[in-house]
Amino acid sequence: MANYKEIIPFILRAEGGLSKVKTDAASVDPVPDGKGFHTNKGVTWTTLKQFRGRLGVSEKTLVAIFYAMPEHVWAMVFKLGYWDAVKGDKIKSQAIADTLVDWAWASGATTAIRKLQQFLRLPINSRMDSLTLQRLNTLSDEAAFLKSFSDFKKQWYLTLPRQSANYKGWAKRLDDLYASVKTKVVENKTNIALTMTGVVATGIVLYLVFGKKKVENGKSTFKQAA
Repeated sequence: MANYKEIIPFILRAEGGLSKVKTDAASVDPVPDGKGFHTNKGVTWTTLKQFRGRLGVSEKTLVAIFYAMPEHVWAMVFKLGYWDAVKGDKIKSQAIADTLVDWAWASGATTAIRKLQQFLRLPINSRMDSLTLQRLNTLSDEAAFLKSFSDFKKQWYLTLPRQSANYKGWAKRLDDLYASVKTKVVENKTNIALTMTGVVATGIVLYLVFGKKKVENGKSTFKQAA
């Protein structure tokens, strides 16, 4: 099954640090210190507030955590808030899980799952239900899915209102993500091929060493191969 830790380096490279960009929707809920910052390493102040109870800290301490954004806090937010929301641990393909959670990270898990179900022509309930998971885990052509789904997301970007200034950057990130995940499909196929080759080779060796197994009178005997 997929592992959430594998996509983290890509997301962190793409995110950068503190942001107070006004065109970002997160700007409507900045840190309550008057500085205007609303996002750090991709985690918005709005999102971090949802984890205050789990962290067990005051709002003042939470502000300090926002600015420091320790690795363990970032990983907790990513794992619990996004990876678990798309049930990444139950997706067999690392490449598919990475692609889906990146959409969830950018637009929210509900949107990512809804668009996935639309793409797969499944009943839309915006939840990663058993039917959606089954379809993902039984795709006959993983590489074709990744290419088509990436193109689908790129076209979706164009439908977003008042976001034309961000399209070029989003499209590049999506291209970079696709370039990254498609190598995992190749690696996976190579590993499967090597495993099967090893199994076949082992079978041949055992055959040559032990010969054909026969069962006579309830006892196992071996006839040496010619």
